[in-house]
Amino acid sequence: MLLESAAFLCGMSIMIIELIGARMLSPIFGNSHHIWAGVIGVVMTAMSLGYFRGGILADRNKSVTELSGKIFLAGLATFATPSLITVFSEIFLHTLGWKFGAVATAFWSMSVPCYWLAMVSPYCIRLLAGEKNNMGKVTGRIYGISTLGSILGVFTAGFFLIPNFSVRLSMHLLGAGLMGLAALVRIKSSGFSIYRTDYIAFGVFFVLIYLLTVESSSSQVIRYMPGSNIEVLASGQTAYNSISIVETDLPAGRYRLMVLGNLIQGGVNVETKSSYYRYVDHIEGIISENADLKDVLVLGYGAGVTSSLIGDMHPDAQIDAVDIDEGVFDYALAYFGGNGNLTALIVDDARLFLKNTDKTYDLIVMDVYGATHIVPFHITTLQMNRLIYDRMNPRGIYVMNIVSATEGPKSGLFKSQLKTLEQVFRFNYVVHVDDPKTVNTVLLISSKKGLDMKKGMIKSSSQYDTSSGIVLTDDFAPVEEML
Repeated sequence: MLLESAAFLCGMSIMIIELIGARMLSPIFGNSHHIWAGVIGVVMTAMSLGYFRGGILADRNKSVTELSGKIFLAGLATFATPSLITVFSEIFLHTLGWKFGAVATAFWSMSVPCYWLAMVSPYCIRLLAGEKNNMGKVTGRIYGISTLGSILGVFTAGFFLIPNFSVRLSMHLLGAGLMGLAALVRIKSSGFSIYRTDYIAFGVFFVLIYLLTVESSSSQVIRYMPGSNIEVLASGQTAYNSISIVETDLPAGRYRLMVLGNLIQGGVNVETKSSYYRYVDHIEGIISENADLKDVLVLGYGAGVTSSLIGDMHPDAQIDAVDIDEGVFDYALAYFGGNGNLTALIVDDARLFLKNTDKTYDLIVMDVYGATHIVPFHITTLQMNRLIYDRMNPRGIYVMNIVSATEGPKSGLFKSQLKTLEQVFRFNYVVHVDDPKTVNTVLLISSKKGLDMKKGMIKSSSQYDTSSGIVLTDDFAPVEEML
C-alpha cells in the first residue's frame, strides 16, 4: 500500500499548493477571477507536463528509488515556494502588471513542485502493473486514489491549514512532509540515488533561495510602508489575510495604520485622530448636513475609522458593523478602539448580511474595496443595489467608496457603477476632489430623497456622462476589466 499512499498524498499536496499559493498571491495581486484562472492554468499545465514526462521516465527506469527522488525534489520546491513568490512577485508586478504578473509569478514558483508531484502517479502505475496484463485496472485505481487525495487536499487547505496556520508555515510543513515521504519510499528501494549530484544541486539552489529571501512578517510589511521611523506594533494571520498594525512618520504627523497584506486598510493620526484616507473627511461633510442618524450600517469595518467618526458626530446613533474577517475586528478594537455606539460586530459577507436581515437603516456605508485591482464584483451589481434600497429608511443615504477615474480611459468602473445606481435610486451624487482622469477614491452617494447640496464638493450625477458605462448585473459584471 506504500505506492498507493504516495499517490494519495502527492495528489493531496498538489491541491494544497494550489490553494495556499493562490492565497499568498492575493495580498499582492488581488483575489479576482484572473488570479484564480492563472493559478489553476499554471497548475494544470504543470500536471499535464508531469504526467507526460513521468510516463516516459517510468518506462525507462521503473525504480522506486527514482520515484522517491521525484517526491524529494517536489518537497524541496514546495518548501521554497513562499520565497520564490516573494522574489518573482516583486519582479513581475512592476513589469507585467497585476494580471499577467500573477500568472508569471505562479508559473515560476508553483509549477515546479506540481510538475514533479504529477510524475508520481505514472511511476506508481508502472511499478504496480509490472509485466502483468492489468494496466487498465491499476491505472484506474491509482488515478482514483490520487483524485481522492486531491479532494482531501482542497478541504485540508481551506478548512484547516489557512484558518489555523500562516501560509508560509503551511507550505514549509508540506515541503518537509514530502521530503519525509520520499525518505519512507526510499526505504523500500535499493541504492540511494536521492543523493545523486543533480538532486544535491537542486537542493542547494532552493536552500539558497530560501535563505536569501526569508523575511519576518515585520520586515515584509516595512518594505511597503510610506514614511520613516516605522514601527510594527503587531502582526499575524487572519482567516483571510496577513494583518499588521504599523506606526509611521508622515508629513502630516505620526500615523497608526492597519495593513492587510501590503495594502493600508485604514488608520489615524496618533495625535489628531484624523483619518489617513481623505475620503473619510468627505463622509463627515455629507452626514453632518444631510442626516439625523439613528440606525447606521457600516459594511467593511477596517480600522473602524468611519464607525468612530459617525459615533462622534451622532452620539445617539446605533451602529452595526459588518466585516467578513473576524480578525479585522480583533485588531481594530485592540489598537484603534471602538465606540459606545457599536451595537453589533457581525462577521459576514456584506451581501449575505443584507439578504438575511430585515432591519432598515438611515445610513449605509459600503467600504469593502481591497485595492485598485481588488473589487468584490457581487457588491457592485443591480441586484445588490436593489437589496440596499430595500434596507434603507425613507430618508436613508447610501455611501459607496470606489477607486476609479471619473473621466478618460480609466473611468469605466465609475461610469458603470453610477449608471447601475441610477437604475435603482432617483437621487445620486458624486464626490471626487482629485484630478478626474486620475484613478483615486470616489464617493458615490444615493438616496431615496434629495440631499442638501450646500457643499460644492457634492455634484449631481446628472453632471456626468455615463453613456459608455454598462449596467452591472450578477450575470455580467466585468469590473476587473474596467480598472
